[in-house]
Amino acid sequence: MDKNIKFLQDDLLKSGISHNNKPFKKELYEEFSKINYKEEAHLQDLSSLFCFSIDGKSTNDRDDIISFEKKIGEDTYSLGIHISNVASFIPYKSLIDIEASNRSSSIYSLNANISMLPQYFIEKFGSLDPFKLRKSLSVLIKIDADANILDSEIIVSKVENKLALKYEDVELILKDKNHKLFSLFEQLYSVCSILNNKRITKEALILDKPNMEINLLDNGEIDVRVADQIAKSKLIVSELMILYNRILAEFCYDSELPVIYRTQEKIEIDDLDLQDLSSIVKRYIVYKKMKPVAFSTNPSPHFFMGVDKYIQSTSPLRRYFDLMMQRQIINYKFYNKIIYTADDLKLIIEKSVIKLKSISKFEREREKFWIVRYFDHILDDLIQKNLSKCFVGIVLESNLNGLALLELQEIPFRFKCYIPEVCFQGDRVNFNIKNVDLMNRSVNFIFKNKI
Repeated sequence: MDKNIKFLQDDLLKSGISHNNKPFKKELYEEFSKINYKEEAHLQDLSSLFCFSIDGKSTNDRDDIISFEKKIGEDTYSLGIHISNVASFIPYKSLIDIEASNRSSSIYSLNANISMLPQYFIEKFGSLDPFKLRKSLSVLIKIDADANILDSEIIVSKVENKLALKYEDVELILKDKNHKLFSLFEQLYSVCSILNNKRITKEALILDKPNMEINLLDNGEIDVRVADQIAKSKLIVSELMILYNRILAEFCYDSELPVIYRTQEKIEIDDLDLQDLSSIVKRYIVYKKMKPVAFSTNPSPHFFMGVDKYIQSTSPLRRYFDLMMQRQIINYKFYNKIIYTADDLKLIIEKSVIKLKSISKFEREREKFWIVRYFDHILDDLIQKNLSKCFVGIVLESNLNGLALLELQEIPFRFKCYIPEVCFQGDRVNFNIKNVDLMNRSVNFIFKNKI
């Protein structure tokens, strides 16, 4: 057995989520052929709209597409956020619904993505792929140039993705004033930037928390780099998904419809001494103080998001809670039915939270595995060439039972190491790699000197 696969299976077992990696049962596919996929009377045909998707390089399952056009003769825009209507194809308490509930979420790892739903279903019904007519739960928004929402409407619709873009494509368009889509994306980015700024003024905490991009190259080498968090294309997608979830949350609250809200208690930033500290240390201090995000049937603000009410319903192909919220909203708004009572949701939250934590832990462990392998390759290369290399670490805490907690400056990888008592929080320190322990997911560094 391939060593990487063996480590993957061990991690799934240790995390208690090995069930997620089992093949989907034959009965699920048989069930698909028996479901009557009739077209709802409320369905509006929006296939004439110019809709586009913006995704990462490795994305295969498209939950969302966007439409955006300036209203003729007005200083306003028609903005459409269209999410795949997965609920219309998965009946409540059907075999596939029960299986998705048991899995809770798709799982992402570098060498093995594990889907919440069968790939056959995603490709045939769910993913908003180019030039495929798909069902959607759409939010249509009238918005002005200052990002004031003048009107919004929630509808079920038929949409068609006219153009599948990657983040890199949008970045190139925004740099080319002669591109035919430059004006569209420039205006869309402007609106999304204002939406982002409005959330910041509502005490949204925006820290430059970096995400790592880890890629396995064709030659077997591992490439690790920090993703560009301030890319304009990523801000567009992020703000539109947050806006969609906010509007649905407000609808549910106003309708007194039971849903699962995501909430987070506020912390007092002013009470923290963040003066003269690097962004890495600031981020560490603030995140250490932050309260965890909670699931609740009672609406309350989400501090980090900077919004008063928030649900998640933008990823029904890969998160079961999102699929549930979509099902609840569609059935209530268009059929006057409530699928889940508040008590039902409380029980589901209680059952699912442990599983979701296990999935998050697994994904963190897998990321750590590949980072440790990355350093293992570096160390092997240095030994073969009889070279040494210094890595810069930032001191996060300087006295943890004789050790210090540090984060690498190059990538957000944390480790403990001995450093002299003359080194304090925020100091920059040079290190060499001593050894790598793949089994225990650790890289041992040796202090070289304070910078």
